[in-house]
Amino acid sequence: AFIAAWQKQTPPLVGQTLYPYQEGESSDVKLITEFGMRPCLVLEHVRQILERSGAYPPIRKHARKALLQSAPSTVPLSGLERLQNALCNLIPNLSIQDIVVRNFTKSYPAIIWERSEDDNQPADGRGCGGRFVLGLPPLCSRHENVPCLCWIGPALEDALEDWKNEAVQGRVIPKNERYFEFDKCMQNTRDMLEVPVMIPVPIAPNPPNNDNDRGGNDGDGDEDMHDVPGGDEDDDESDSDQGVDDTNIRSSSGSEPVRPRGRPR
Repeated sequence: AFIAAWQKQTPPLVGQTLYPYQEGESSDVKLITEFGMRPCLVLEHVRQILERSGAYPPIRKHARKALLQSAPSTVPLSGLERLQNALCNLIPNLSIQDIVVRNFTKSYPAIIWERSEDDNQPADGRGCGGRFVLGLPPLCSRHENVPCLCWIGPALEDALEDWKNEAVQGRVIPKNERYFEFDKCMQNTRDMLEVPVMIPVPIAPNPPNNDNDRGGNDGDGDEDMHDVPGGDEDDDESDSDQGVDDTNIRSSSGSEPVRPRGRPR
């Protein structure tokens, strides 16, 4: 009846999916548009009547239900383990398996707390009372086309706020505890980006240089040659072998050549 009345009053709206909103709910207008519907401004009492009928719950309640009904995401999410570790350290009995990601890309909600069927006695037996359901974070305007970690801080705050409001054992977690866990989960990052882990590669020792070894041996050989006893005598013998006639060697007084001894005249 609501849609028929609006389409009759405004013919251009025929064929469009309408969703009512109340004045002052500008964020709801954006969210209604994200769901592919046409926002229609109504008076407060009309909005209350439509809400009580069950046909048009508040758009944020509609969005929460849509997140829970979305299919699991198969896209790797950079920084998911960091958020999981922070939440598990802040909320008692929460495990990594209690934080799941769905293929949901609307601006709201980013992450919500889903209660267990039995709030007082959780079926999983761990006592956490439910689980977190996370949508895919929007693209970052600072790191375009780069999987950054800027979404972790807002998601952590939204998760703890929703857990406080929706969980049976929800409570306000002190700021110092939240900031401590956030700082700890963001270690080893740079400019809100993951820092690649550098794995040291073992370096093999340099092989022995054969050329240097041979050069060193040659030098040692030269020194050995100079240290050989009688090296000068070997030089004299080499001179005589080259044909030097000792009969032409004169004495220091300038007399006749000294004849070799032991030879017949």
